[in-house]
Amino acid sequence: MAPQRLLKLTLAHHRNPDASEEECHRFITEEYIPKAVTIHQRHKLQGYSYVIDTHDATVKFYFRDIADLVTVSTDPDFIALQAIEAPYISKEGVFAQLGWVETFIADQ
Repeated sequence: MAPQRLLKLTLAHHRNPDASEEECHRFITEEYIPKAVTIHQRHKLQGYSYVIDTHDATVKFYFRDIADLVTVSTDPDFIALQAIEAPYISKEGVFAQLGWVETFIADQ
């Protein structure tokens, strides 16, 4: 199998201290992700995941290339979605990482 190469953007956020962990998780899983998935599917993202780790919310986006990243990040629906994060997600201490991922073994 030839490796599949994708651009991976990881964004790790802390929650807004005014929101409880439960409120933050509920917002992300019940409100944010369903809307985000619709936008990402429209632009044919290769993958999208939500992780709870040392940050309160880590999301991973998988794009074919930089052009796809720009397309999603400038989508008016995606910009509007980010605008509703403030009561739950802090903009301070965000960790961002951008790089290429090559997959050599994947479930068929």
